[in-house]
Amino acid sequence: METCGGKCAKYLLFLYNIIFVISGAGILGVGIWIKVNKDIEQLSKLLDVTVDGTLYTAAYVLIGIGSFVFLIGFLGCCGAATENKCLLGSYIVFLVVIFAGELAAGILAAVYRNEVVDGLGTSLNSTFSDYKPKTNTTEGNALAIAWDYVQVWFNCCGAYNYTDYRVVNFSTPSTYVPDTCCELKNNDPLNPEPKDREQCQLDAENGDSPDGNLHMEGCFTGVKDTLMSHTGIMIGVGVGIAFLQFLGIALACCVCRGGKNRKDYEH
Repeated sequence: METCGGKCAKYLLFLYNIIFVISGAGILGVGIWIKVNKDIEQLSKLLDVTVDGTLYTAAYVLIGIGSFVFLIGFLGCCGAATENKCLLGSYIVFLVVIFAGELAAGILAAVYRNEVVDGLGTSLNSTFSDYKPKTNTTEGNALAIAWDYVQVWFNCCGAYNYTDYRVVNFSTPSTYVPDTCCELKNNDPLNPEPKDREQCQLDAENGDSPDGNLHMEGCFTGVKDTLMSHTGIMIGVGVGIAFLQFLGIALACCVCRGGKNRKDYEH
């Protein structure tokens, strides 16, 4: 006969796995959002050059973990409902594997994040040697497009400041910075419309912008804070779910043991 404790463990395990499935769907959703968000896509392309694709790699990891967690949660629900020892045993093994993987990934991500941030400014600044600006006939190379997105996103110019563009050869006369470094009428990085382009370029030449037509501050702070924020959330979610899995392992063990005792009574 099933004990009250065994019933309680069974229902708790079922409820836990419903939450676990939802968390897996949430992780999967975050990974997909990182992939489809245009601003993050362009920031990722810029980081691909500087720090080996941090955000896109993280997006693929989140999509993989989310899908796996979703499937394992479904397996746990089936195991709790049927009290099948084979399903529950497989579920426990998978939970242990996920726990170890998420914990290791969280620690590595925390260490890697600090290494990335330490060299981020220098790495961003180095991209201007390969920067090919937009002309009347071309849209500019991938670096130029990525910088346009980042500069519109953070209202900034260059890595450290607008003078980073002094190494770039602009084909248009009297152009010292791209239009996305200027105060814009719109927020379209592909077709930016400066409020006063002539004054913005004059400010870039003179090194002063009293009317705010030129964004003189660099993008380093915005990129760093965004990178720290996104990776911090991913680390926190991963480690949090990893420790939450202790509860799932304990409940699955209780249900599995309860099922074994019940069979002993039947025989």
